Order: sequence, then structure tokens, then C-alpha cells
Amino acid sequence: MAANESSKPRGRKSKAIPKKRGDYIAAARFNDNQTQLYFVRNADDINDARRMVLEEVGYENVRCLLVSERKTDNG
Repeated sequence: MAANESSKPRGRKSKAIPKKRGDYIAAARFNDNQTQLYFVRNADDINDARRMVLEEVGYENVRCLLVSERKTDNG
């Protein structure tokens, strides 16, 4: 190894800051007309939140599902 290579200061590699995963709220209406709210935490995106709810309750039981990003006052 050459002398000038070892004397070069090595720059710090910046650590990538992971994107905060979102919080979502989902309203489901079932085939028997009952309704339920679900709070979904740590979903990658709105489609992931929808998938998580449908996997939890079963695709065949849901008549309608509305998913929205949950906003908080402090962020």
C-alpha cells in the first residue's frame, strides 16, 4: 500500500435515516353490515395498510374498506 493512501483521512459515511413508517386508520364494513375501525401502525404505504387489514379480517368478509393516512397534531 502506498504511503499517501494510508495518510488520507477517511470520510464518514453518512448513515441513511430510515423513512418513518406511516400510521393509518381503516374503516371496514362487513357483509353483515357491521362496521369496525382499525388503527394500522408501521405500514410501508397505504396499500400495505390495506393489505394488513384485509389479511387480518379475511378478504371474503369485507364489503367495503376505506383507508386513510393518520395525521397527528405534532407531526
